[in-house]
Amino acid sequence: MLNRRKFLAVSGGALSAGVASIGTISLATTEVAGDLGGDETILVALQMAGGNDGLNTVVPYRDDNYRRLRPTLALKESDVIRLQDDLGFHPALKPLMPLWEEGHLAVVQGVGYPQASDDHGRAMEIWQTARPEDPLADTGWLGRAADELFEKGNTARAAAPAVFLGQIPIPLTVVGRHQPAVRCQQPAELFSLHGGAASLPHYRQLIHEATDGRQTTTHGLLAETVEVQRQTTEHLSRLEKVLGTSDDGKQFPQTNFGRQIACLTRLVRANLGIRIFCLDLGGQGPGTFDTHALQAANHGELLAELAQGLALLADVLKKDGLFDSVAIYTYSEFGRTIRENGRKGTDHGAAAPVFVLGGKVKGGLVGKHPPLDVPEKGGVPHHTDFRSLYATFLDRWLHVPSERVLGRSLGHLPLFA
Repeated sequence: MLNRRKFLAVSGGALSAGVASIGTISLATTEVAGDLGGDETILVALQMAGGNDGLNTVVPYRDDNYRRLRPTLALKESDVIRLQDDLGFHPALKPLMPLWEEGHLAVVQGVGYPQASDDHGRAMEIWQTARPEDPLADTGWLGRAADELFEKGNTARAAAPAVFLGQIPIPLTVVGRHQPAVRCQQPAELFSLHGGAASLPHYRQLIHEATDGRQTTTHGLLAETVEVQRQTTEHLSRLEKVLGTSDDGKQFPQTNFGRQIACLTRLVRANLGIRIFCLDLGGQGPGTFDTHALQAANHGELLAELAQGLALLADVLKKDGLFDSVAIYTYSEFGRTIRENGRKGTDHGAAAPVFVLGGKVKGGLVGKHPPLDVPEKGGVPHHTDFRSLYATFLDRWLHVPSERVLGRSLGHLPLFA
C-alpha cells in the first residue's frame, strides 16, 4: 500500500486529465480511515480564557484566610462538594463527580511558574508557548509536538497534525513551525478543496471520474495511482458514514462549547490520525473568566458549562470504547487574587488548579493546596511548574521527547496509571 507522500508524487505526475487537484483530496483522506492503529493517544487542550478563579473551583472551605478575605465570594461548607476534609469542588462541578469517583479525574494544584505575568496577552502566550523567557516565541508547545510527530511519521496518514475547534483565532498553543494548525467546526471541513466548499460525496465522485475506465490498468505508475484512488474512495465512504450519521448535535448543548465537543467526538470516532485537539471556553482575551465584578453567578455558570460538557464527552467516549485513548486538560492564563475586590469580584492572580481527565488518568489530588497566608502577586502561590505538566503529557502520553519541545529537562507528575 502506498504511503501518503508516495501517493502525492504518483498522482501528481500520472494524471494529466480528470481532477487537477486530486493530490489535495488525497492529502486529507488517503489511508486515514480504518488503517490507523487503535493504540494512538490523543491529547485535548481546553483553554479557559480570562483567568479562572481556582479558589472557587477547588475550594479550601475551612481555611480562615479564604473566608476572611472573601466575605461575599467564599463558598459555604454546606454548598461545596466535599473531596476531603478541607477541600471541595464548586457545586456547579457536580457532573464531574462520577469521573472523580471512578478515578478518571485528576486535579493538579498550585500550577504556575516563577514571576508570573498578570497581563492577559503575555500570560496566555507563556502558557501556550511554554517559553516564559522568550517574549518573541512564535510557536506553541503543542504545535512543536505536532512537528515532532509529523517528522517521525506518526501523523503521515493524519487529516491534520493538530486541530482547533473553536471560533476565536487559532491559539498559539497549536501553531507549529512546519505543520500549520487547522480550524474545524464541522468534521467535513477537514476535507474541503482549496478554493471551494465541496462535500465528501463530491470528492468521491471526482475520484471516480478520474479513474473511470482505467480499472484494467495492471502495471506502472498509473496502476498504482488508480489503486490508491480506489482505496481513497472507500475511505471517503467510511468517513461519510461516520461523520454523517452522528446524533451528537442532539446530545450536546447548542452552545459554542457544546458544538466543539460534538465535533471532537465525531473526529475522534472517525479515527483520522489526529493526535492533538484544542478547544475554547471563554472566548477571545481577556475572556469570560475575567471576573472582576459580580463574579459569583458568572463563574458558576461557566463552571457548570465546563462540567456538563466534559461529563457528556466522557460518556460518549466510553460508549464508543475510546475513553482510554483520550486525555483532556484545562488551562487558564492565571488564577485570581485571594482577596475579593470592592465589586464582588477578583483580580489577576498567579497559580491555579489544572484538571486532567481520561480513561488512563490516575485520578485524585496531585500536590497540596497552596497556603493562602503567603500570597504570590496577591494570588495563590505556585508550587508546580506548568512545564512539568507539559513534560508529562509529552513523554508519558504523546510519546514525544519533552526536552526537544520544551528546550529543557523537567520532572513528571503522577498523572497516568
